[in-house]
Amino acid sequence: MGLTSLIFLGAFLVGCSLALVRHPLYGLVTYIAVFYLHPPSAWWGAVFGGVRWSLLAAAVTLVAVWIHGAKLGLSTGFWRHRIPWLYLLLVVWLTIQLGWAIVPEKQWELLILYAKYLVLLYVVFRILNSERAIRVFLWSHVAGTFYMGWTAFTSHLGGRFEGFRGPDISEANAGALTLATGFFVIGTLFLASKWRGRAGLAGVAPFLLDGLVRTASRGGFLALTLGGAIFSMLAPSRHRKLIYGLGAVAALVFLLLTNPQFWARIGTIQYLGEQVEGTDTGAGRLLIIAGQIRMFKDDVWGWGHRATPYLSSLYMREEDLPPPRPGERPEIASHNTFMSLLVEQGIPGALFYVAIGVWTFKRLAILRRRLKGSDSFGELVLAGVGAAMGAIFAGDMFVDYLKLEVRVWFIAVVMAVGTLWLGGEPSQGKDREGSAGEEKAPATPVPYSGRSR
Repeated sequence: MGLTSLIFLGAFLVGCSLALVRHPLYGLVTYIAVFYLHPPSAWWGAVFGGVRWSLLAAAVTLVAVWIHGAKLGLSTGFWRHRIPWLYLLLVVWLTIQLGWAIVPEKQWELLILYAKYLVLLYVVFRILNSERAIRVFLWSHVAGTFYMGWTAFTSHLGGRFEGFRGPDISEANAGALTLATGFFVIGTLFLASKWRGRAGLAGVAPFLLDGLVRTASRGGFLALTLGGAIFSMLAPSRHRKLIYGLGAVAALVFLLLTNPQFWARIGTIQYLGEQVEGTDTGAGRLLIIAGQIRMFKDDVWGWGHRATPYLSSLYMREEDLPPPRPGERPEIASHNTFMSLLVEQGIPGALFYVAIGVWTFKRLAILRRRLKGSDSFGELVLAGVGAAMGAIFAGDMFVDYLKLEVRVWFIAVVMAVGTLWLGGEPSQGKDREGSAGEEKAPATPVPYSGRSR
């Protein structure tokens, strides 16, 4: 066993032990580290065989939450938020769909995944019980995305970079979107940090931008652009001049990192999916959507997970499909998250997606109104998390991000911010425990001492 393998194993065992003995936050950080390092895809991870590190870290963290549950707080607040109920309803619907899904093994796979996401949502929400815990979580995410950027910087040999590690973030588009979310979190932490923290973040940020450029992802570029606009809108006005200055510097660095090949690909966005001979304009995505609409019309209750590629040869012209492998029929996957849910989970799936979007942006809008001018860390968190969520929903229009885990992380952060600073899920005009128009006093976040309270 090499030195790198030993260091990882030692850090993993220490993180899990501290989670059980001191605070589950250590387990969450360990889980995030495993998510980004992804030992099975690393040269130093081969020595461990098929060990499921993420599952082990998650299980230990869940046990740690149970052990320290009475001292964590927030226990009664989880089900007061509507998001867990939406995930639970989707899990129930996925279970019902097992009765007719045309690819049962894929349906079962998605069912298990979303059941895990519901547990993950609970675990992250319970652990983010203080301002300090949220800070540590955000720094962990930045560290993970920095590792992604460093991997691209040291491993890219030309073309679109597709060599990121981690579940469902290895390919170019998902990697670019994840890097964009890390960049917006850097923005929040930069505003909330002193000079040492800012110096470290300033050194990390270019690697995230460089990694995004190396993916040449049009969806990632649009997500970064939209997210940047959202960050500027949600950030406290007292930081406006600093944000504009940093934005200008970031734009300059981004331009210096790009090349003609990158802009040639990004420039195809102007065609809006039109067919242009010899140019990849993304027109195939529109053809896929047209085929998916026909699929939906034939079964509005959904065909089951991964039905789009299975049915594509029946609902699309052969010339619109990629050449098949020898002995296989041609097929093409969905390139739009909403359309995946619409076709594969039917009307309930589409309603789930819309409800998630409405909940997210309504919560962000209300939290911004309630925290505006509070000079709190929660107000800063809204800018980064809001920008990240906006970037994710923008990316949904170009790629199937049905399994994107960071979405669940940021939803949990929005829930935690609402509970920590407002004492529960905020509601428009009328609070859970108050009369119409009467706002509850913001809850004072409990400081994190590094051990169970």
